[in-house]
Formats: sequence, structure tokens, C-alpha cells
Amino acid sequence: KGQLIILSVALTSVTMLAFSQVTSIYMAFPILIASSVGMMVFFSTSSALVQSIVPDEFRGRVTSISMFSFGMMPVGSLAAGVLAQRLGAPTAMLVASGVVAFLLVAFILNSRLLWNTK
Repeated sequence: KGQLIILSVALTSVTMLAFSQVTSIYMAFPILIASSVGMMVFFSTSSALVQSIVPDEFRGRVTSISMFSFGMMPVGSLAAGVLAQRLGAPTAMLVASGVVAFLLVAFILNSRLLWNTK
């Protein structure tokens, strides 16, 4: 499960990078589909992983913290919107892709736990 989470985040980051550079709507559709697949795999697998490794007495608290990220999505969307307004949408997507890639690499380097989780 851990490797699948890492690969799905990597897929999302790469497809965000590709989407930031594409100029054809016909190329944008498959890229967005691949990006959506990456995000769906990440969310479902990470939720299942949390459910499987957290003790029953803490599961509600841990799940509520992980669900907090959904509530914070509008803040990220606001930041991306401001960046897109000032620098353009492709640049905003490029920056978002870079942030995702950076956080993924930082997480991998600092935590082998996820990579080794079955």
C-alpha cells in the first residue's frame, strides 16, 4: 500500500506538470484522466492504510485529522487562483506540480515507513 501511495502521488505530480505545458485540449483530456486516477488511488489507498494501522481507540481522531485536509482544499485553491491570476494558469500548475514533487521527495527521504508498509 505504501508504494502504491508514493507512485500515485508521483503520477499526479507528473501529470500536473504535463498539463501545465499542454496546449491542445485533445492532449489535456487524457492527462487529466491520468491525474484523476492518481488522486483517486492516493485518497482511497491512504484512507485504507490509516484504517488498517491505527488502533481502534484512536481511529476516529486520526481519521478526523486526515479529513481536515479536505476542509483545507479551498485555501490551496485560493493560493493557486492568486498565483494563476498574477503569473498565469500554466505557471500556477507548474508551481503546484513542483510543490507536490518536492513534498513527495522530502517525505520519502524522511520516512521509510510508508515505502515498507504492505
